[in-house]
Amino acid sequence: SRASEKSHVYPLYSNMWLIKLVDFQPIISAILLFQYDRLVLQIVNGLARSDLKDQNVLITSCAFGNVLPRVVDAAVRGGAARVVIADLIHNELVHARSKLGDFSEKVDFIEDDATAMKRSASGVAANVMFFLLHELPHDRKVQALREAGIHVVATPADIGEMIKKALSR
Repeated sequence: SRASEKSHVYPLYSNMWLIKLVDFQPIISAILLFQYDRLVLQIVNGLARSDLKDQNVLITSCAFGNVLPRVVDAAVRGGAARVVIADLIHNELVHARSKLGDFSEKVDFIEDDATAMKRSASGVAANVMFFLLHELPHDRKVQALREAGIHVVATPADIGEMIKKALSR
């Protein structure tokens, strides 16, 4: 059921007042130990190196900070036909839409669960997951990565270490 799909979601992500209170760039940067800009830049540069011409880009979750405008801009400049933003929480999508007015012609917003997508991720050139994995219970992290088309050979406890190693390169 939809209620159980959302049972792991922190109240912060459902309440619009709390979303707006916390969505302040210095706070978001501090949460990621002041590595936010570096992480976003890696995503933007990765998209710039990808062949996105006439393809779709999926962004799974994250309405906080300036990641969405930067990633959507990179995808559109890279030639993406559409950018689809999926989130389980309606208020997250409303908040994301408020940041992307300049791109409204290229962006679709869908309410969907990253661990059991109704829409196949196989038809996208890139699936951007930023902030999503740390928000999920360990058993759902692997599900989300599988939905993104990533074959997971590690246990959920290993995923954090894998991500840290990948980001340190």
